[in-house]
Amino acid sequence: MRIAIFSDHFQPELGGIQDSVECLARGLAGRGHQIDLYVPRYSLNEYRKAGLPFKEVALHENISIHRQSSIPYRGHTQQTRLALPLYAPISLMKQRRPDIIHSHTVFGLGLSALAAARFWEVPLVATYHMAMAVYATYIPKAFVKNFAAYVKWYLNQADFVSAPAGFVFDEIGRLKPPHEVITNSIDTELFHPPAAATREAGDVQMIYAGKFTAEKRVDQLIRALKAIRATNPRVTLALAGHGDQQAALVDLVQELDLEGAVHFVGTLNKAALADAYRGASVF
Repeated sequence: MRIAIFSDHFQPELGGIQDSVECLARGLAGRGHQIDLYVPRYSLNEYRKAGLPFKEVALHENISIHRQSSIPYRGHTQQTRLALPLYAPISLMKQRRPDIIHSHTVFGLGLSALAAARFWEVPLVATYHMAMAVYATYIPKAFVKNFAAYVKWYLNQADFVSAPAGFVFDEIGRLKPPHEVITNSIDTELFHPPAAATREAGDVQMIYAGKFTAEKRVDQLIRALKAIRATNPRVTLALAGHGDQQAALVDLVQELDLEGAVHFVGTLNKAALADAYRGASVF
């Protein structure tokens, strides 16, 4: 099959949606499917923020990446782009007509996916990754209801809807298309337990890897560490990633006198992140 995947979030931007889209594309390509990824175009600075070279990474011989016009906006990863819902993907599909379209967004490129599915008369699968509580952190409460109605409208245009957790459907409410919880995939060739113990007996390292943004509540993890170390001073915390809350988190670590127990290790590539997970006791 030829599968067109649309996402407003992709590498080099940090985030779980980006990882799950890439992992899905690799998995489908490995099964012999032809994958076309329609994702935003990012700037040099956004690659630098992630510590990645300013070039397209070859994911698989069966995967083609089509970068779409986008503009920067003040996202909390400090890498976010707003993709524009243009005609370009439909035009590209003249020679790459898909058998099915899979949208991972309800905004810019999600609208392109919807238009392309209607134009080429192919099924549209929609995966909705976000919780309303996340958006409620950033948008005025008066808009939350209207936003929820828009999300529901978009998902009702699909032929099938998936979400990584059941509470996502609980928040959205009754949908017209068939829908199912399908958990995000994991690259088990890269992410797997260590072959043997890599820590000294008694040492406990916690790790958080991801965005340093308000809805992730990393501050709660730091405060919990303070309480834990009152009874076990050998517990430490590694924080991997970046985001607009990093300065506040550094200040909190200093305020709680945890400088020697909390380590900001930067944004890690996939291999380094897998090694960091294997070196940790709890994530």
